[in-house]
Amino acid sequence: MTPQKPERSARPTPRAVAHSGTAKLGRPRASGAAKDEDPRQAILVAAAELFSRTGYARTSTRAIAEQVGLRQPSVFHYFKTKEDLLAELLENLITPTTQLLARLEVLDAAPAAKLYALAFGDVLNMASSDTNMTTLQFLNDARTERFDAFWALRTQLFDGYSKLISEGLANAVFACRKESIARSVVFGIADSVALWEDADSFEPYEISIEVADAILLFLLADKDDMETVRTEGLALIPSARKEAE
Repeated sequence: MTPQKPERSARPTPRAVAHSGTAKLGRPRASGAAKDEDPRQAILVAAAELFSRTGYARTSTRAIAEQVGLRQPSVFHYFKTKEDLLAELLENLITPTTQLLARLEVLDAAPAAKLYALAFGDVLNMASSDTNMTTLQFLNDARTERFDAFWALRTQLFDGYSKLISEGLANAVFACRKESIARSVVFGIADSVALWEDADSFEPYEISIEVADAILLFLLADKDDMETVRTEGLALIPSARKEAE
């Protein structure tokens, strides 16, 4: 099932969005942005912190401006609306994973190894985020046309997972009862990291290994292949980065 923009949120709003204490917060900017700091980037960082800490609906552009040490009109100079801020933050968050997918697609490697690398990189990207921004994609506020670019990237990522699953099934390395359900299960396992309330208790690398292992163990026809797939998949990460250089 390809991820679409539903009429209403498909999942409950995670508690991490509504309550403070779970987000990793950066330094406050009460004294204003440093002279050599890019104001636009500073606004994005402040917005991410405040959206994660106090919630998107309860964060005003005035509060964002104060966090950076700017006046409210300065925020509107760089971003026309608060919606623009959230949309760009979500796009920035998912882009590294879609870029990894594009690099993996051109590599000569087994689909199981590629799927492991994609799952590992996807989860590592989410788990390494300094805020709980990933959870905000599940809000109804992120369902308007302004977020079409973000949802297009989400669909691209889902399709990338799906293609690798199909290839693995075609060569009998993977096995499942129903491919369409397996695709949603795999994507859902990776995506669930965004909803973990205790994610900050673990190292991002540790989370990424465990989740990638869980995905491949779910699919592999021969579970004894797990260690080989993990080794080959992790080896593709630097290869994929080198491919883009």
